[in-house]
Amino acid sequence: MFQKTFLDNFDYAEIGAVCVVAGALLEDIQSAIIGCLAALAIGLSIVFLVAIAAVSVGGVPSSGVDVLQSIWIYIIFQSIFPFPLIAFIAASMVGSLIGERFLQ
Repeated sequence: MFQKTFLDNFDYAEIGAVCVVAGALLEDIQSAIIGCLAALAIGLSIVFLVAIAAVSVGGVPSSGVDVLQSIWIYIIFQSIFPFPLIAFIAASMVGSLIGERFLQ
């Protein structure tokens, strides 16, 4: 987690492919959008908690912990908002349209 702080195009492509497949399996646009937003919320919460816990339990002074926590918050939310979030929701919608059309 601490080796590569920002996502690259391959990581975004993997997440987009998962969104398309999940949308296709759900076969409903409303469920796909809600599922995509719920998965992103759960995933961001886990990443945030792991990043903050890893910084907090180490041998970093309290002033360093505050700086590192704000840096991790910035890195996490810069990686997902706003364009990747829109792309992931669009991929889920495309997947649900594919599922409605071809998987019935």
